[in-house]
Amino acid sequence: MTSDQERVREAVVQMCRVILGKKKEIREVMTAILANGHILLEDIPGVGKITLAAAFSRVLGLDYRRIQFTPDVMPSDLTGFSIYRREVCLSARLCFLQSASGR
Repeated sequence: MTSDQERVREAVVQMCRVILGKKKEIREVMTAILANGHILLEDIPGVGKITLAAAFSRVLGLDYRRIQFTPDVMPSDLTGFSIYRREVCLSARLCFLQSASGR
């Protein structure tokens, strides 16, 4: 077993000590992180979604931000968007403007 595999296993063990009864979810989130994937945690209120995300960020040394969605939130509200603005881009091309929440 490589040292990377050992570190992943140890991280999962640490997470299972903090989040009880969610081993399957912990393994799935770890798999998504290792695959550079995205994670959407959906469940009823009060089952530890925020605790799970915060614990992963601490164990892996990652940034953690929580977004409360409403029906009117668009993806560009979170990530930013490309726009044609010559005075901002200093050229006649599209430039990417990061959203305030993406900083």
